[in-house]
Amino acid sequence: MNNSKHLMKHTLVMALFSVGALVASAAHADAGAQDKGAKNGPGSAPAPAPAQTSEPAKVEVKTDCEFVEISATTTTSPKIDAELSSMEKKLKKPPFSSWNTFKQLTRVSRPLVQLKSEAVKLSTGSVSVLLREVTGAGSKRARLALSVTMDDAEGKRVMDTKVNVDAGEFFLIGRSLANNEGHVLALSCKL
Repeated sequence: MNNSKHLMKHTLVMALFSVGALVASAAHADAGAQDKGAKNGPGSAPAPAPAQTSEPAKVEVKTDCEFVEISATTTTSPKIDAELSSMEKKLKKPPFSSWNTFKQLTRVSRPLVQLKSEAVKLSTGSVSVLLREVTGAGSKRARLALSVTMDDAEGKRVMDTKVNVDAGEFFLIGRSLANNEGHVLALSCKL
């Protein structure tokens, strides 16, 4: 009989333990349902949605660039077009000093966005410019890292270079053509 009482007591403890586990499991499931927006009872509001994390917005760097295509030749009467007066000092220094007459062919303004290439049609071919990086933005001496490629009228690549230049200053690149003529591109970008 003692064994029987002991067995009954043990069975009752196990049954209570199982009921307790079942109640705890149901309470846990109910809490999980509330987290997912289920109602706790009549008239109660759903649990708030978990906060969403988002990446900080990337700042898009933009510049306004001016492309000036220039024809360079050597003549008996040197002349620089009035439209090119802002770059006259640079045109009189080597390697551009091998020519003495400079005529503006085209002038185009375009915006550049960082890491997006911008193509510009020239009277003699085309140029593509990529703004790679801006350093010192907001300071007196912001600098731009640019990739510049130039193709001739037939689409042949004649120049592919990377430059670091001061914002707002013209920089010049050029090439020699037949008959001692030159093709020059002046480029300036402002932030």
